[in-house]
Parts: sequence; C-alpha cells; structure tokens
Amino acid sequence: MNGFNSAHEQHKPDARCKCPNAKKLYHEYMCEWAHEFLNKYRDDYEEYIENLSGSELFVCCCHTPETPHDESLKFRLIKNKC
Repeated sequence: MNGFNSAHEQHKPDARCKCPNAKKLYHEYMCEWAHEFLNKYRDDYEEYIENLSGSELFVCCCHTPETPHDESLKFRLIKNKC
C-alpha cells in the first residue's frame, strides 16, 4: 500500500462508528473513533472540544471543511506547478 492510500485508510472510521453523516466527515459528539482521530491529528484538539458549539464533530486532519476532498485538489496542485 502506498503512502497516499495508507493515509486515507487511517481516515476511515472503524466498526465503533455508527454516525449517519460520517461520509460527510461529521460525527456525533459521543463517537469514540472521532475523538481518537481528532486527538491524534489535531494540534488544537482540547481547544476544539472546549469551543465546540454544536453536537457534531468535524473529523478531518485538514482543519477546515473548505479543503476539497476530491480530484479537484490534484488539478489545483498541477496548475500551481505550471
């Protein structure tokens, strides 16, 4: 498995996660997998949890929902290199 695939495997929730919106990167506050993931990948995990205003966790190591998670990012990077 290459590094790209390995990194994405770590982003897939395990069997403990039953969150209905997990494919959209949103997890219920009580999701054990989501807390473990955020604690591992977010430098500001404790601050994020303290300042959370809703009942959902945004689970991504990119820190923002605006970061594209599809093939469009590849094309942006290619364009920037040219």
